[in-house]
Amino acid sequence: MIELELNLDQLESLAKHLAPLLKPNMLVYLDGEMGCGKTTFASVLCKALGIDAFAGSPTFAIANSYQGRIRVHHLDVYRLLENSYQHSFDLDRYLEDETALVLLEWGHALNLNLPGLTFAFSYATESSKRCVTLIAPEGIYAEKYHAIFTSLSAIYKR
Repeated sequence: MIELELNLDQLESLAKHLAPLLKPNMLVYLDGEMGCGKTTFASVLCKALGIDAFAGSPTFAIANSYQGRIRVHHLDVYRLLENSYQHSFDLDRYLEDETALVLLEWGHALNLNLPGLTFAFSYATESSKRCVTLIAPEGIYAEKYHAIFTSLSAIYKR
């Protein structure tokens, strides 16, 4: 686990370090309270992946797909927490797409239990900063994300 307290410039730097390490068929959870930085991080990460036309939070659309250095599906599944939406949205179509990286906001709230890298955002004591906790998956899936975690650990050692 890596714990950081970052301002917006540092968040962009984290995204720039992370972007070259991401590959299709990876899942990145973006967890945290509403308004604490999940979509902002998705935006700077997409920019670092060569995506200029980031459309913002897909809260109402639930999913936006982009093509940059790699294909990215950005999902905000907050609305799926209401049962009425769960049956009308094909979440598996995005999660099973092995040709794309998936950025998933609110994914743990759905109890998906899919292995992925987790960025947990929370408010810092200083209002211009956010706390970011990076959690790597364990078990047989740890290898897939090992290079990312090792690289970021080396950069952000405290």
